[in-house]
Amino acid sequence: MKKKLSFFLLIIIAVFFLHGNTKKETSNLPPSYKKWLEEEVVYIIAPIEKEVFLKLKTDSIDFALNLSKTYMALAEYKKVESVLSPFLNQAKPTKYEVFFIMGKAYQNTGELSKAIDVFDKAISRYGLNINLLNSIGECYFQLGEVNEALAAWEKSLEINPNQPQIKKNVEALKEKK
Repeated sequence: MKKKLSFFLLIIIAVFFLHGNTKKETSNLPPSYKKWLEEEVVYIIAPIEKEVFLKLKTDSIDFALNLSKTYMALAEYKKVESVLSPFLNQAKPTKYEVFFIMGKAYQNTGELSKAIDVFDKAISRYGLNINLLNSIGECYFQLGEVNEALAAWEKSLEINPNQPQIKKNVEALKEKK
């Protein structure tokens, strides 16, 4: 048992090291090696992380976030839900990223109402920010709810008017009205 636990802890340390350092250190790498790290290594790490996560039945939010980011990079959005959903309804506060990544996963699977609900929960807990408002605007726009999309994007521009793409979106929606 101690050998298995030691092995899994070693894997966890390696995974956190790879996730934590890849972005910082890859900027000086040759493009072909950087591409290999970004595209191939993630396919090797994800199954190992999942196996460790499930065997240890960990409640580590940081580990769950790293695994969900890996699944997002692999476009395996349903797996994000299975990893992060236990953290959404906890009594104790969870990290903002849990809500944002879960909302983006729902958005990418076309579950736009679920995405909006998750983004709204994040706003309730953490307050307004442009990332949440812009994502909500995208979801409403994809649902064809132009007034709601416009309201979200205009609120985002009130917070930070220096968003050229959001300004274009708002102007285009106003022209259609």
